[in-house]
Amino acid sequence: MNSLRTLGAMVVVAIFIAAGYAFAFKNSSSGFSFHEDGGNAFRNTVNGDRGAFVLKEDGREIKAEWRGDYSLDETGTRLGDLDDEFELEIEDDSVSERLEIEKRGDEIVTAYYLDGEEQTDSDRATEAAKALFLKFLRSSGQKAEERVAIIFDNGGVAAVVEELDALESSHALSRYAQGLVEQEKLSTPEINTLISKLEFLESDYDLGQALEAILENQTITAEITPALIKAAGKIESDHDLRKLLEAFAEQAQSDTAFELLLNLYGTIESDYDLRAATTALLENDALTAQQAAQLIAAAGEQIDSDHDLRLVLSESSPFFGKDKTFSEAWFAAYDRLSSSYDQRQALEEIADAAAADEELLNAYRKAARKISSDHDRNEALEAVGDEADG
Repeated sequence: MNSLRTLGAMVVVAIFIAAGYAFAFKNSSSGFSFHEDGGNAFRNTVNGDRGAFVLKEDGREIKAEWRGDYSLDETGTRLGDLDDEFELEIEDDSVSERLEIEKRGDEIVTAYYLDGEEQTDSDRATEAAKALFLKFLRSSGQKAEERVAIIFDNGGVAAVVEELDALESSHALSRYAQGLVEQEKLSTPEINTLISKLEFLESDYDLGQALEAILENQTITAEITPALIKAAGKIESDHDLRKLLEAFAEQAQSDTAFELLLNLYGTIESDYDLRAATTALLENDALTAQQAAQLIAAAGEQIDSDHDLRLVLSESSPFFGKDKTFSEAWFAAYDRLSSSYDQRQALEEIADAAAADEELLNAYRKAARKISSDHDRNEALEAVGDEADG
C-alpha cells in the first residue's frame, strides 16, 4: 500500500491543480469540488485514476483515497470490484477505524485496523470491514447515484426514502436526494415526503443543492411549492439562497406561491445576490405584470446600490407601460436612485414606452428633472424628444 499512501501528500497539490486541469484540458476524468459550511466541510478530488475524499461533519472525519475505480455489489452495501487500491479511515468519538483494500491479480485483499491495530480475527475483521465500508457510503455520499438505482430497483421510492433515514451526514442525504429526483419521477406525496426529510439538513449548501435538484427534475405542483419554500427558508447564505431562487425562476408561479417566494427574497442582504435573483425571476416568461410589479417594489426597498438597482430597472423595462401598477412600482424604485448617471441610464431604457403615453410621459419628465447633473438630465429629456433644460 506504499504507493497509495503517497497520495495523501499529493492531495493538497491536487486541490489546486485538479480544477485547472479539468478546465484547461476539458478532461472528464479530472475534477475538484470543495465546500465549507460552518465547522463542516467536504472535499472531493479526482485526477486521472486517482481520487481522494474528505468529509468533516459533527466532530467526525472521514478520509478515503483510491487509485483506479471501485464499484458496489448487487446489494449496494458492499464493495463489488476494485481496479487497484482503496484506503478508508474514519475517526468518530475518539475511535479510529481504518480499511485497506488492494486488488492482487483476481483476488481482493482486505486489512482492517481498529485504533491503529490490525485485527487478525478473520471473521470479525471481515464483518467489521463490511460495516465500515457501508458506514463510509452512508456518510460520504460516494456512489450515491449507483446506490439509489440499486435500492430503487429492489424496493422503489419507499425503499430509497427508508435508506435516507439510515444515512449519517447532511452531505450524504443531499446527494441521495439528488440521485433520486434525477433518476425517477416522483408523485406529489413522494416529493413532499422527501422535502420533509431535507428539513433536517443543517448545511445551506447541501439543502440548496437538494432543493435545486427537485426544482429542475420534478413537476412542481401547487401542493409542492409551499413545502419547498418552507424548507428553503432555513437557508441563511445569500449565495445559496440566490442560487435556489434562480432555480425557482424556471417555474411558473401562482400568486400565492409568488408571495411566499418574495418572503424568501426578502431575507437576502447582498445587493449583488438580490440583483441576480431579480434578473432571473424577470426572465421567466410566465411572470405576470402584477408579479413583476411586486418584485420591482421589493427590489426598490432592499437594494441599496445604485448600480445594482439601476440594472434591475433596466432588466424590467419590457414590462413598463403594459401595466399601471408596474409602472408606478418602477418609478417608486427609481426614486431610490441618487446617482445622476444611473438615473439617466434607467430612464433611457423606458423612453420609447413613456413617449407613447401622455400620463407616463409626464411621470418620466418629472423623474428626469430630479437628476442633479445637467448633462444627464438633458440626455434623459432628449430621449423622449424634449428640449434640453436651460
